[in-house]
Amino acid sequence: MPYAVEQPHMKSASAVLAAVKSGPNGLTNAEARARLEKWGRNELVEAKKIGRMAVLLRQLKSPLIWILIIAGIISAALELLEDAIVITFTVCLSIGLGFAQEWKAEKAMAALKGMLAPKAKVIRDGKEIEIAAIELVPGDIILLEEGDNIPADARLIEVANLRVNEAAVTGESLPVDKSLEELKDVLLPDRTNMVYSGTAVISGRGKAVVVGTGMSTEMGRIAGLVQVREAITPLQIKLGNLGKLLGVAVVAIVAAIMAIGLARGMPVVDMFLVAVSLAVAAVPEGLPAILTISLATAAQRMARKHAIVRRMAAVESLGSSTVICSDKTGTLTTGEMTVTAMWTGTFVDITGIGFEPVGEFWTTETVDGKTMVAPYFPTVEQAGRRLLEAAVACNNARIEETPTGWSVVGDPTEGALLIAAMKAFGELPKQKRIAEIAFSSERKRMTVVTLSPSGAVLNTKGAPETLLKLCTTIFSNGQVVPLTSEKIAEVRAAGEVLAARGLRTLAFAYKEMPVKSKYSEDDEKEMTFLGFMGIMDPPRPEIPAAISMCDRAGIRTVMITGDHAMTAGAIAREIGLVEEGSEVLTGAELEKMSDSELIRKVEKIHVYARAAPEHKMRILKAFKARGEVVAMTGDGVNDAPALKASDVGVSMGLKGTDVAKESSDIVLTDDNFATIVTAIEEGRRVYDNIRKFMRFMLSTNFTEIIMVSTAIFGGLPLPLLPLQILWLNLVTDTFPSLALSLDPVEPGIMARKPRSPKSGILSGMTAFIVTGAVLAATIALTAFWWELTATGDLAKAQTMAFTTMCLFELLFVFNCRSEKYSVWKTGPLENRWLFIGVIMGICLQLAVIYVPVLQNVFGTTALGLEDWTKIIPLALPALLVVPEIFIREAKEIRKIEFEAKKIEKEAVKVEKKAMKLGKRVEKEVRPRRSARRPPLQI
Repeated sequence: MPYAVEQPHMKSASAVLAAVKSGPNGLTNAEARARLEKWGRNELVEAKKIGRMAVLLRQLKSPLIWILIIAGIISAALELLEDAIVITFTVCLSIGLGFAQEWKAEKAMAALKGMLAPKAKVIRDGKEIEIAAIELVPGDIILLEEGDNIPADARLIEVANLRVNEAAVTGESLPVDKSLEELKDVLLPDRTNMVYSGTAVISGRGKAVVVGTGMSTEMGRIAGLVQVREAITPLQIKLGNLGKLLGVAVVAIVAAIMAIGLARGMPVVDMFLVAVSLAVAAVPEGLPAILTISLATAAQRMARKHAIVRRMAAVESLGSSTVICSDKTGTLTTGEMTVTAMWTGTFVDITGIGFEPVGEFWTTETVDGKTMVAPYFPTVEQAGRRLLEAAVACNNARIEETPTGWSVVGDPTEGALLIAAMKAFGELPKQKRIAEIAFSSERKRMTVVTLSPSGAVLNTKGAPETLLKLCTTIFSNGQVVPLTSEKIAEVRAAGEVLAARGLRTLAFAYKEMPVKSKYSEDDEKEMTFLGFMGIMDPPRPEIPAAISMCDRAGIRTVMITGDHAMTAGAIAREIGLVEEGSEVLTGAELEKMSDSELIRKVEKIHVYARAAPEHKMRILKAFKARGEVVAMTGDGVNDAPALKASDVGVSMGLKGTDVAKESSDIVLTDDNFATIVTAIEEGRRVYDNIRKFMRFMLSTNFTEIIMVSTAIFGGLPLPLLPLQILWLNLVTDTFPSLALSLDPVEPGIMARKPRSPKSGILSGMTAFIVTGAVLAATIALTAFWWELTATGDLAKAQTMAFTTMCLFELLFVFNCRSEKYSVWKTGPLENRWLFIGVIMGICLQLAVIYVPVLQNVFGTTALGLEDWTKIIPLALPALLVVPEIFIREAKEIRKIEFEAKKIEKEAVKVEKKAMKLGKRVEKEVRPRRSARRPPLQI
């Protein structure tokens, strides 16, 4: 629903009052009740809630879940209780985790509602009263003062030094000075005559007429965006596709084997049992459980590295990210205003970040074409000392040391000035204030009068151009000199240099005069200009290295901020995100673009400035339209919609709002962008490990199918009994598969490009899986046929095949640890859990062979030493199956070597030809030289 007045920032205060039919005395109570009926309560409305049963049924959409349910029902019907129990547990675990994740959106809405003011001071029937904020209506006159949370969107009609923190809605890092002047069609952060629901008054007071309530506010618009349904992660899509593929394969296997077996006259019941066992074997029952454990252990590792995972599937999604869209304030920067430079005739850099009062002063000078850096001592340098004293005098903030560090109470910009003085003096200079001429948006300056031994000192702080008009002299080289046109040009040039560095520049001036009872604006003249202080929200020191690592990993980093283009560009250059001259796209420019234009251009832009929440959503959609996997970071309410809609939302835990945290998938407990890089590495590790156990499980599962199918086609007895197949599938393979999910990170994982979002989960592994399955089936069938033809003992032949198959799989798992290197290069003992899992698998197999009770259950017989001398050599080729990429690289190497030898041979031929040609030329040239040689003169 739109505002009650269209574009109120473009109208005068009186025009807005007339449009909403209100006035200085506000509405009557009767009119307010009537409007409440029309506009509704001033509250955020949630989208229609989904019932618990609907959420539960939504978890059953996965084809893999349905395959497992059907397999479990058939297993129970055939009294295969162990199998049925394992499958039931797996299904319940998967559904339960999915159900728990569905309630995150409600928490986000609850947090958003918690930001709204519970009470509001209004004028009704000409009287100031306090009412519940939900009863506000368009046309109400609200009263604002320091510390108030603004209860609705409103057009200001009176201001007195009003400053508002709008970071929650606009992302603007600095408090905004409010005014009454009518504006043009400007972006949200530049609408200085408006106040917004959910923001807070930092200082001053004001009156405003309400133009929007509830969902018609900017906060309401954000609430609507936050309630967008979460996107399905790339891993969920790939597992869904795999489930469909396996479903088709299972049906085909059951039908084919049943048909062939019945055609050969085999018993119907036996064939049905075998077909069902193979169908169950084809489905990786352990996959959902192992996937859950893999993601859960990754989440625990990430928690130890300051990243709390709220949605487990997001771990893998972060690893596949191709783009990180990051907010600037509090994410790439510290979120704490800091004086980083000052100018007093010479430029001085100030070290230290944030509110910690520790830092040094350095000046840079060029002497004979060489740049010299030297320490600067503001306690000695008179100009620097006076400048810092003026900054402390013109200040209403205070700094406090707490157990968790230093903090600022009051305006963060004024706090930054105090911190700079603390760095210089060790403590704040003692000054006695006797008068103040307050700051206002019209005056654009503030003056504080302090006592001095010789009388009074007027200390003035404000906009550079404003102060220059009040000054007739300037402090230069330790003395006061006239402020000539040349000096003014020098001052303006210095201001431009600081502004180009993305610094908010404040100018300072002073004037000595006698003490008197009253001071006014008339005293603010014939002052002495002192210099500038440059303030910024500085980048975190670890950010450049983190961005460099993202570049190496093939991940684009994009800054999206509500700050001004110059500030955003300067920060981006400082952290190495862009180079000098790179384009910064503003929200106004973005609004003029069509979606198709933005999709074409989004790949080239790294910095977006003055961006509103809807701009972030458009940028996000443009990247997704290009097939990118997008991670979005942020900490403010204005980041929440994009956090929710991105593939992976990453919020800040220390300074992030509750809304941002509840809308995100991952919360950084140290608010450090660099932690994202660590989390990406962990995400890539998870996906690698998922592929590892997929490679292992599918290879071994298809081995059993190939074995039984080949035996049936070849007219042989069944090489494996149904229970033996299930044992291999559910017990022998389980421990190694779990251990693969804990495999350590592979070297160089952050030096490779992100995998293509379009590539399947089995991409590049098909040949490896097929080769491993065919080799294992061939070897196991060889052991079966060997024993069957030698002794005619079917039970022993099946035991031989069963044990050979088991040992092959337990050795084969070591070759599944890397897609790039063979088992001989990965180090078999690097993953101790895998080694333990293999030992446990061998022990369980030995128990099945030699424990009498289990022999009866599984139809096995005890094997002798001679049998083991056959089984072990047959199983060893499992270590020879190498990854496809290893084969491709070997082929490439051989190809390169072949080409090199070919080039070498050609080079030898060319060299021989050159030598022959050289000799021929020499023969031809020598006689000519002899003929020309003059006779020897004696």
